[in-house]
Amino acid sequence: MQSFCYTDTQLSWIKPGFKAPQNLQYNQVIFNIAELYRRKLQYDLDRLGSCFSVETAFKHQYEALNNEVEIFQSQSLSGRGLKLYRNGPPI
Repeated sequence: MQSFCYTDTQLSWIKPGFKAPQNLQYNQVIFNIAELYRRKLQYDLDRLGSCFSVETAFKHQYEALNNEVEIFQSQSLSGRGLKLYRNGPPI
């Protein structure tokens, strides 16, 4: 079993007035969080003893992903509180 994380560019859109580096960075962070949890799900799937455990593994990682995204949205004021970095945030 394999998991994927991607953006469908055919279904993805943005209002012209919102096409700004800050919005791109905000959405990139959300995508990165989703990719992190996709990898965690894949790790869990690779170690399942039974296909009957798939739904439980998915629900666990899905809830954790949504919680993490909500925390980020709150802390970043839904993107309005982000600082822009040219080469990524400092480590």
